[in-house]
Amino acid sequence: MLQQADIAADLLVAADECRFTTDADCRLISRDLRSSVAVAVHAPKIGLAALLRFSRPDSEEASETNPWACADTAIPLFFAAVREMGVEYRDLSVYAAGGAFDTAEGKSNVLALRRLLWREGILLKGSDTGGNVSRSLWLEAGSGRIIVRSHANAARVGTRSMIGAQRWHCAS
Repeated sequence: MLQQADIAADLLVAADECRFTTDADCRLISRDLRSSVAVAVHAPKIGLAALLRFSRPDSEEASETNPWACADTAIPLFFAAVREMGVEYRDLSVYAAGGAFDTAEGKSNVLALRRLLWREGILLKGSDTGGNVSRSLWLEAGSGRIIVRSHANAARVGTRSMIGAQRWHCAS
């Protein structure tokens, strides 16, 4: 029987939100990504895990006041917060998921992500973007393990685990 202390805490990251944790037992979760993009960061040297989810590529085209809603404001703000915590980019593992291409916004979100990461000098260690599927992403704070579940249809659900540079473990 599981005790309350044995159950990992889950922090849900909704659209246009960002969460940071140093609790090794915590999982950061974002569900139903569709055209939204989730950016997961793990910094093992300081035990930091962070998850950003944005839904628009450009704040100038949106009447949005939430800085986490648009890639062009969210990504620089996100990585500025990571730098303020004393993390160097070379110590980060950065992953992305979402941005389904069944809408123009999904493709624009992925392109904005890649452009802004390039400007920051950050390379993705893994990504699961594009296509015509919705995804959910889990980031285990302690281990840095990333799990992406694709929801193409109810009959078949694929799960990928991104651990390390470009290593994927697939299961159906």
